[in-house]
Amino acid sequence: MKKYYKTEKYKNYNSKRAFYAIKKLQEKNYKNKSFVNKSDFINRITVDAPLIFSIVNNTQETLEFFENVEKIGYVKRQLFINIKQVKEISPESILYLLLFLEKMRKANKIKISGNAPADEKCRKIFLNSGFYDFVDSSYQTNADENILSIKSDNLVDGAVADEVIEFALSKLPIKRGRMTRAFYTTVLECMGNTKEWAYDSKTAKYAKWWLIAHYEKEFERVRFSILDNGKGIPETVRKKLFESIFGFNDSKILNSVLKGDFRTSTELNYRGKGLPKIMSFSESHLIKDLVVISNNGCYNSINNKYNDISPKFNGTMISWSFVMGDDNENISA
Repeated sequence: MKKYYKTEKYKNYNSKRAFYAIKKLQEKNYKNKSFVNKSDFINRITVDAPLIFSIVNNTQETLEFFENVEKIGYVKRQLFINIKQVKEISPESILYLLLFLEKMRKANKIKISGNAPADEKCRKIFLNSGFYDFVDSSYQTNADENILSIKSDNLVDGAVADEVIEFALSKLPIKRGRMTRAFYTTVLECMGNTKEWAYDSKTAKYAKWWLIAHYEKEFERVRFSILDNGKGIPETVRKKLFESIFGFNDSKILNSVLKGDFRTSTELNYRGKGLPKIMSFSESHLIKDLVVISNNGCYNSINNKYNDISPKFNGTMISWSFVMGDDNENISA
């Protein structure tokens, strides 16, 4: 009796099986710096990032890029995000890219790959940001003393908040005291707001905050950014205020929230204090370069203006700079 495993049919089957097994292993171990393990996608569409890849410094063009990625992704399902040509990159844009990739992969099962900037400075920030720790890639993030790499969770994390403060203290001549305690509680508020009032049942599965800090030696500052992709501040202002704010654009609502006019939708007394506190720090020059973007509203402390923006930012981003200065014991903790 002829043994089955020696037949031509079995040999062909086994050869195909081995071929796909080897191909899968090669893809898994393929060492490159793409967002995911790269393969030759058929009909793959390349989307080019703007030269200034920064939500803070190039808001409209950067948000238009993300809008194009989403539109094309729904149609083609196979994308290559090209950031090789980028000449300026900011940490909050890296965070938003991570959020966008996660959202699109989970919701639509889109295959996405990409590359890293060619510019030496941009490349170093991107590779050492911790981005590759959150995507399917064999690249190992290098430790960088000037970057507090990306952290993410769906709960308030005191250890991470303390890590942010310690990072700022290690780079700037700031003493521990009331000021640093106030910053610590403010970072906690940002985390808590993300979970407590930035999401509803439809977006709960994406309920995360993401943060990063970067020491910019040439400016003697530590740039801190935290964001989420929840409903956004304008959409989470209490429903009972709908009639009184009917017709308000997002920038006007954001203005009122930063002033402390609205409480959050949770109705809890300790909620809704984070943003007004951050605003007071900015007005007192304890922090600089405060930028708050949520939905179609934007506040930038550099020109002290509220603007409507387009396309829409899906969620809320808060960014500011810790700067050199003495401890202020009169600050309210």
